[in-house]
Amino acid sequence: SDGLLADLGHIAARSGVGAEVDADLLPVSSSLRELLGREGARECALRGGDDYELCFTAAADQRDALHYLAESLDLPLTRIGRIVDGQGVQVNGEATDGGYQHFA
Repeated sequence: SDGLLADLGHIAARSGVGAEVDADLLPVSSSLRELLGREGARECALRGGDDYELCFTAAADQRDALHYLAESLDLPLTRIGRIVDGQGVQVNGEATDGGYQHFA
C-alpha cells in the first residue's frame, strides 16, 4: 500500500469522483496510539505505506448487505467516509494528498 490517502486518491481519480474521510473513524490500534499519540497514529494511518486493512467503496444502497456479510463472516468493517461528486480526497473537510513516496 501507498497509504490510505494515496490509494483512495487513486480509486477516486480513476472513478471520476471525490472522497471524504472522517479521520476520527479510522481504525487505529491502541498500541500505535500509545506509541505515537492520537495525531501521530492518525497520520500514520492516513499516509503510512504499511497498512493492514483494505480500502474499498460500495454503493450506499448496499450498506445492509455489507453489514450482514460482515456479521456472518465475523469480519470487522469500518465506514470511514463517503464518495462524493468532485475530485480529490478531503480529510475532515480539508483537501489533502499524501501517502508513501517510493522514490522520494
